[in-house]
Amino acid sequence: MINRKINFKGILCDIYYPEERYEGSLIIFCPGLPGSWKYEKFANYFSSNGFIFLHPKYYGSWESTGKFSISECKKTIEILIDLDKNKIKDIYGKTINLKINKVYLMGHSFGGSLSLALGAERFLAGIISLSPIIDFESHNDSGNESDLKSTFEYICLGSPGLFRGISKEDWNLLCKNKHNISPSQHIEKLSSKKILFVHGKKDLSVDYKKTINFYNNLKNKNASTNIYLHPSAGHSDIRELSMHKILEWLNSN
Repeated sequence: MINRKINFKGILCDIYYPEERYEGSLIIFCPGLPGSWKYEKFANYFSSNGFIFLHPKYYGSWESTGKFSISECKKTIEILIDLDKNKIKDIYGKTINLKINKVYLMGHSFGGSLSLALGAERFLAGIISLSPIIDFESHNDSGNESDLKSTFEYICLGSPGLFRGISKEDWNLLCKNKHNISPSQHIEKLSSKKILFVHGKKDLSVDYKKTINFYNNLKNKNASTNIYLHPSAGHSDIRELSMHKILEWLNSN
């Protein structure tokens, strides 16, 4: 397995793949916020099973260039969906010889929502959404989910300097569904997509029952969608606890 770092149009990414001159399917991973600097174990699992795994840092965050905003998160992933049309070089200028035959979007939490919203608009092999916020405006309406205002404060105070230019006004637009990222805003187009939902029943940040309801709404529209609910996973550990189920779904597509 090979792990290299690329700078593609100012977006810093970790890319994992089985071997040089490899041909296979690409998984673009949309992280949550603030997310983590590395998802090495998660990425290596898919790479060791024949997939090319790409973990980007959103514009304005971590090592990527630019100013952070929700729109720039969308732009980051939209650019990378077309990665297969470009020559890929690592940060030392060395060409990475890969041939991509399919593209999947995968995301967790905020990234799970983003993967659905962007996947609704593009022709992809499939979408894997882990612990997504289905509707940002109604998130925590029961008081049993994470407070998005507290998440904003955590990003600002707990990750100073990592999200350059993040603004409360922009975050409030996200919470009011003005950025068009909520999956609930894309249900008609998502009904024609291949989707796997993954959620832990012990998730205290995002209510898994909302994911079930959205899944059922899509099934009522005859969508090609599946769901995996882990009985003991929380919000973050769902990634590693669901890897085998995600791989099964990928291999069946």
